[in-house]
Order: sequence, then C-alpha cells, then structure tokens
Amino acid sequence: MSPIRRRLLRARAATELVRLERPLAGDAPHHEGYVVDVGARWVLLSVTNEAIAPGGFRALRVRDVHRVSRSKINDRFVRASLEAHDAWPPPRPSTAIDLDTTGGLLDDLAAGWDLLTVYVDGEAEACSIGQLRRHRGRRFTLAEVNTQGEWDGVLRRTHAAVDRLDVGGAYEAALFRVAGPRPGTEKPSR
Repeated sequence: MSPIRRRLLRARAATELVRLERPLAGDAPHHEGYVVDVGARWVLLSVTNEAIAPGGFRALRVRDVHRVSRSKINDRFVRASLEAHDAWPPPRPSTAIDLDTTGGLLDDLAAGWDLLTVYVDGEAEACSIGQLRRHRGRRFTLAEVNTQGEWDGVLRRTHAAVDRLDVGGAYEAALFRVAGPRPGTEKPSR
C-alpha cells in the first residue's frame, strides 16, 4: 500500500481535516476536506463552503495526490461550525459511491445529485456543469448548464480525462434551481 493511500485511510479513520496537494497544471494547489472514503482510483472528500457549512463532495484521482497533510485551517473551529450546522460528523453520501472506477463514480454521482461539476486534465479554470446524458464504455456525454442557468451544450470526454468531480455544492444547487430539469427528463429536484 502506498504512503498516500495509508495517510488517506488514517485521515478517514480519525475524521481529520486534511489538505491534499495535487500539482496539476491549472488546478487549485490544494483541496481541503474530510476523507469520506478511498477507492482504487478515487478519494471522496466532504468539503465545507465559505460559511464553514457542509459544501458537498469532491472526488479526486488518488494518483494525482502528491501530499496529504493536516489542514492549516483551525480544525477545532471547523468542527464547532459543522456541529452548529448539525453536520458532525461530516456528511456522507446517502448511498455507496463507486470509487474504484471512473464510470461507476460518474453513474453513482449522477444518480445521487442533480448536477455534476466535471474537471478535465489541465482545464481546471474551465469546468463543465451538467447532467450525465450518456455513458458508453470509457466515454461519457454531459448535458451542460451554462452560467445563466440554461441548458446549453454538450461535453464529450473519456473517463481518463476526468481528474475531479464535485457535487452537492451551493453553486450547483443554484444553477439547477434556475435551469430546472433538463428538457425531456423527469429527474426530480433534490
């Protein structure tokens, strides 16, 4: 077992606020949150928002994580804030999430949330937000919602291109409230 995987598993067991560093071009230099689970390919974090309240979930490719350390944010303060929001221990998804395959991860996140935020290698400044429309083999199609909350466009990528997925955040929720269900679908609001 790699030292990174061991550290992720220890952080999960201790419910420790961690900082994951991923030196990818165009990506944020680090990601902070609580490790929910670790799979063969992906790690799932429960993240907080600017108000130090539950901010959804972030899946990162394990192979991209180069360092795992304690967060520089005051862990006691974050815990107290989450407790004040009745969110301690940190939220977990209501169903199991496949962290062993990218296809399974996409399917599980799409089934559990209205919108996915998809980040592609080297394009962190240009994420795509939408609903999984089609998934075949190692390729997927995402029906996109634009920044005006309108269904507009399609993203087609391979599983290998995806390096981060976010769900359950306030921005995705706001976009879905404005956009509503994708035309031709019956996916209810969460």
